[in-house]
Amino acid sequence: MPVTAKVKLQNLDNVIVQKFSDLPVLYNGMEQMIGIYLEIFKGMKNEREAKEWFTGKVASGRISQYFVARLKSSDDWHGLPLRDETLAYILWTEHGGFRPAAYVELEQVATKEEYQKNGIGSMLITKSFAYVKQSIEKRGAWLATLKVTTGEQNVRAQKMYRKILGVEIERRVPSPYHPGEWEVEMFARFTKP
Repeated sequence: MPVTAKVKLQNLDNVIVQKFSDLPVLYNGMEQMIGIYLEIFKGMKNEREAKEWFTGKVASGRISQYFVARLKSSDDWHGLPLRDETLAYILWTEHGGFRPAAYVELEQVATKEEYQKNGIGSMLITKSFAYVKQSIEKRGAWLATLKVTTGEQNVRAQKMYRKILGVEIERRVPSPYHPGEWEVEMFARFTKP
């Protein structure tokens, strides 16, 4: 496997987070998200099936919400990208219907390998989570349960989720994707405001 050069950003001032569905149709972020997915996750490696899965999630509207982190370029037009530079994506999914007490899961987050360890993932989680909470509150509901699942060995991610989202490990479960491996389910439970 070739060694990927790491890109070190001076700061995150030129990285912006946007809801995927708010981006113009010409923005080919879906292909870039699929590329990041295929690069980072060990699971699905068939590009056609990955595209079908992403398309289905996007089509679910408010149930599954994607956000992207991208480099803001000098040719952006009023905050809309004219060039494609997706660095990371995140997927939030709401479970059990649109209930007054919402149950949300951070289903996936991935940053291109060469941009990892720049704080992009943390920024993406923080900003997109604020938007997800706000959209829940806008409909008169409140966030009751937040869930994140990650590999048991992925201690770095566990620390990040604990710090940013306030989740704690509640249980260890066999990985449904990788026989012989374990995952941890992390939760934060909130009281009605």
